[in-house]
Amino acid sequence: MDHLPNISEEQEDLSTRDYNPTAREKLFHYCAHETLWAILDSGSFWLSSIDGLNDRLELRWGRELTTRILFRHRHEFPDDLRLVIHATFAQVDLHLAPLIFSLSRNGDLLSQWRAYASDGRGIAIEFAAEKLSASTPVNMKDVLYSLRRQVSLLQDTLRIFASWWSLGDAGKTAVQSVLPDFAVDLLSLKHPSFFEEREVRMVHVVLRDGNALHDPGGHTDHTPSVSGVEVRYRQIEGVSRPYIALPIEAESLITGVVLGPKNPREPVDVQAALAARGLPWVRVRRSAAPYR
Repeated sequence: MDHLPNISEEQEDLSTRDYNPTAREKLFHYCAHETLWAILDSGSFWLSSIDGLNDRLELRWGRELTTRILFRHRHEFPDDLRLVIHATFAQVDLHLAPLIFSLSRNGDLLSQWRAYASDGRGIAIEFAAEKLSASTPVNMKDVLYSLRRQVSLLQDTLRIFASWWSLGDAGKTAVQSVLPDFAVDLLSLKHPSFFEEREVRMVHVVLRDGNALHDPGGHTDHTPSVSGVEVRYRQIEGVSRPYIALPIEAESLITGVVLGPKNPREPVDVQAALAARGLPWVRVRRSAAPYR
């Protein structure tokens, strides 16, 4: 790639959606109350198939935007490049399966209580974002909801690909090598109607081998390589969905617990239960949402 053109400061590509936490930032995971104890007991949390999430578009949203841009601005993008991009989408579906763990910057959001935390009877687990990002060997994506910015970002990314493509064999090889990552990174784009979620999502890709799935392990720029774990399955609304239990050091990452507005437990009791498990510093508070 030594002879490829540089990306100008004015251009952004989809990798700019990589999550970079600010100092003392917190992220929240909405879930059933029992999930907190399961995370602490197992020293892991589950990354699950995107097919079980509440946005029925998920991966399709970014792909459909890409397809529209390639069509509307087809004079900018050679036919063979457009064909390779669409072929890559199909190949990714055949050979890769993205798994997700969702977090939010907002720790007291009514729509999240309703959708993910037992209709307000659950909790939101508060994590130290910097520690979580630094210690977890998966990609973390800062989800983008603005349609205008999504289109601009995709146009810039596709134009970068086109500039490489025009260089001949070396450029085409470079584009083809990054297109699978591009296809998965489209998960950082969501329909604008979900904007209030303010989601940061962990994304880890497992490999398909026929009907079987295999976790190849992973690493990031700041974490060492780790071996893969077993891909398991659970029933979600009568359908078997894959997931992995990602090992974490939960005790060093959890900084707080928010009790949902319908959670019947008292903060002092949850605080005592956490202290008994060696986490006396974890702050427990109740949601301010007047939802009953």
